[in-house]
Amino acid sequence: MELAEEKTRIVHIDQGVDFLGFNVRKYQGKLLIEPAASSIAAVKERVRGIIRTGKGLPQGVLIRRLNPVIRGWGNDYRHVVSKDIFNDIDHAIWRMSALADAEVAQPLCPCRRLEAGTLAAADYEAPMRRHPPSDSARAECA
Repeated sequence: MELAEEKTRIVHIDQGVDFLGFNVRKYQGKLLIEPAASSIAAVKERVRGIIRTGKGLPQGVLIRRLNPVIRGWGNDYRHVVSKDIFNDIDHAIWRMSALADAEVAQPLCPCRRLEAGTLAAADYEAPMRRHPPSDSARAECA
């Protein structure tokens, strides 16, 4: 077996290296292994796709579709330093599902806050039962 020069690079351990979905790096004298950024982005994109295609589905069906993806990814990375990353992914999934719920609940009013992707947690304390906007509200949202 020979190393291919174009695929081989030498880096310092403090700089780290991504290998098979993991990032191996030395932080302040400790060797830490974390999920690689590309792996995190891939699982978020996969979950985003499932949520987008399942907007009109009942909540139970959507959860059944998401669970194997989330559980599988979590099992792959549970043995490495990933607590903060799990929290980040959990929050990202909550935001994706909250935005999807808001878009389904308000199909007649594409408000600026939904288009901009900003949504406050306070918007989900009350039930999402909204009536079609009046003419003045429609003008405000446009």
